[in-house]
Amino acid sequence: MRGKLFISLLLLLMNSALWVPAQSLSAPTQRLVDSLKQELNFAKSDTAKIRLRFLIGFRSLIPRISYWDSIISDARLHHSRRYEGKALNFKGYFLRVHNNEDEAFKCINASLRIAREVGNKSDMFSALQMLIISYMNKSDGRSALDYCYEGLKIAEELKEKRKIADMYSLIAGTYFALGEIKKALTMHLNCLKMYKEIKDNQRIGVALIAIGADYQAIMDDKRAIMYYLESKKYAGTLSENMEAFSVCKSVGAAYVMLKQFDSAVKYMDIAYRMSLQLGNKISMASTMAGLANVKFEMGDYKSAKKIISEAMKLAKEMNFRLEMHGLGMLLKKIYVIEGNYKEAYDAYEMALNAKEISSLDDNKKRAFEKEFNYNIEKKESENKLLAQQNQIQALKLGQNRYLMLGFGALALLILIIAWLLARQNKLKAAQQNMLLEQKLISSQMNPHFVFNSLNSIQQLIMSKENEKAELYLSKFAKLIRELLESNIRESITVNEEVGILKGYMEMEARRFGKAFSFSVHVGEKIDGEKINIPHMMIQPFVENSIWHGLLTKEGERNLTVNFEYDTNKTIKCFVEDNGIGREASKKKNSTFKKRSLALSFVKQRLELMKETLKINCDVNIIDKKNTSGESCGTKVELVLPILVS
Repeated sequence: MRGKLFISLLLLLMNSALWVPAQSLSAPTQRLVDSLKQELNFAKSDTAKIRLRFLIGFRSLIPRISYWDSIISDARLHHSRRYEGKALNFKGYFLRVHNNEDEAFKCINASLRIAREVGNKSDMFSALQMLIISYMNKSDGRSALDYCYEGLKIAEELKEKRKIADMYSLIAGTYFALGEIKKALTMHLNCLKMYKEIKDNQRIGVALIAIGADYQAIMDDKRAIMYYLESKKYAGTLSENMEAFSVCKSVGAAYVMLKQFDSAVKYMDIAYRMSLQLGNKISMASTMAGLANVKFEMGDYKSAKKIISEAMKLAKEMNFRLEMHGLGMLLKKIYVIEGNYKEAYDAYEMALNAKEISSLDDNKKRAFEKEFNYNIEKKESENKLLAQQNQIQALKLGQNRYLMLGFGALALLILIIAWLLARQNKLKAAQQNMLLEQKLISSQMNPHFVFNSLNSIQQLIMSKENEKAELYLSKFAKLIRELLESNIRESITVNEEVGILKGYMEMEARRFGKAFSFSVHVGEKIDGEKINIPHMMIQPFVENSIWHGLLTKEGERNLTVNFEYDTNKTIKCFVEDNGIGREASKKKNSTFKKRSLALSFVKQRLELMKETLKINCDVNIIDKKNTSGESCGTKVELVLPILVS
């Protein structure tokens, strides 16, 4: 009977191992809550607001059901399933605190369903803890055990020692309720060891009380008293509510066993006042049962019966069958001592009708089955792991067979890499030679242009056209400066090339008395400030058009240069005139072959760039014909690479 009286204590300890609403928050917790509230004020997304509100409620342990209902409602509205489930779990706990066990049970079950749906194992574990307490309160040890071993499996998958120890504590409490006290004691001692390893003083205090209850149940009062009194050392680390209540109740029980009834009543009274402050009817009934036991030991049967009557009402209201059984057995003893055998029989019959007695054997059987199945599953997992290790070992042995082949393949690979590096170095050398050749060709072309320009100035001076010569020389000096600046670079921008071409055509137009008109156009898709092209590629064709196509023609003379977008690697440049054409120019101009030297340089440069850059660079010269088949000018199409500046 003494063991049954302390089943309620174990249930209260299980509750206290979860979350307990504190009277006031510690300073660090209060600072954290204030920080979360400030963050909530600046939160923009609905999901973030729901998360922050949950964290505030979690840290503050807000007991208002309406607070959790609002989070649940908003979480459903914004499809935040995880926080809907977490809020349901907290709501279930506080419904239990408010003595609404049936609604609490519904909320916790809903929380577990959502946690399984979302696949969050930590949330599943929390919901399972709460559900196990619910089934224990309902004296349904079979269902409690089912969820205990499911929770233990999840805790081991999470590899969190605290969660593993917490679930062992719940399993121990279930065994205690089933009368398997020695199993419960073994598990509680292991829990105490694990809690000490992780230095969790709060849970150490709770475990000490549970162990004291185990020893008291097996009539080892000396050790029970030792563990009960040792729990007082950790009172300062416990919350100021349920755990403190449990300490007072267990210390009171220790003084009962020491026959120090005055001290026992003192601590039981303190525990009862705490239970009233908590508003927890289970703790009230449990404490009243303890007080009734003290009064019984003191021989004050009248007071004991009165307390039992009040406690029985609460136990029936809460459907707390475990406590009802203990109270019934104590009441039977009192009636037997008083010689009131009819009432004693009624009390005994009431105790026997408690559900946990009729189902005790079934629950024990279920406990053995669950423990056996769990051990079998664990053994199978270990066997699978061993098989995997054997496979790994076999693979390692197989790998050794190919070790020499691997070394041979590695040596071959090194040779191939060495050959590729040598080939790459050779290609780099060839590429450098090509670049040097490009610069050489460029240096050959620039003197050709300078010579032609100086020749033009000389002709003006000889013709005594000094003003034209002076203006031409000024333009020439500016153009030469631009050419010298561009020549030290591998490329120039399209706008810079346009500036040089315009300067050159303006010089030639002035020198020949504006004998021809010209224009330069850049397409809209070309960013002239950012796109770079090779320098001095277009000027020779412009020069050719002027000297061999336009100057020997009578009538209107036009020259156009157009830049158009081609691909992301090339642009097109069109140089078009309405001159006499190449065939007529060859006949009239004996210097045609000499002036075509620069064009040959350009073609060579394009071929080199095509080879080194792997870009389709090309030049195409088209002889234009009119409807009569007569020459009406020349069109040059240049495909130029876009270069990195």
